[in-house]
Amino acid sequence: MNHIHYAQQTERDNFSRKLFKNRRYIGEYRYGDIVTPNGMPVIVPQEIFDAVQVRMEKNKHKPAAKKADEEYILTTKIFWNSFCQG
Repeated sequence: MNHIHYAQQTERDNFSRKLFKNRRYIGEYRYGDIVTPNGMPVIVPQEIFDAVQVRMEKNKHKPAAKKADEEYILTTKIFWNSFCQG
């Protein structure tokens, strides 16, 4: 089984957030305080970039623990370790 440690999960999520907020993908070039629209090749269309930003903002205010119908009191207390496997 593939078990992801909490720190690895957090690192991956932070990388994803940073990646999806990178305005270079929409062609925006920044040098210091100077911003040049279309200063780089556009990789992601503006509409898709904007849709991702909206989705990320919505999800930012919805922690996963609050999405469950039932409360799981041990969710953040128990960690699965390789020595626990039988």
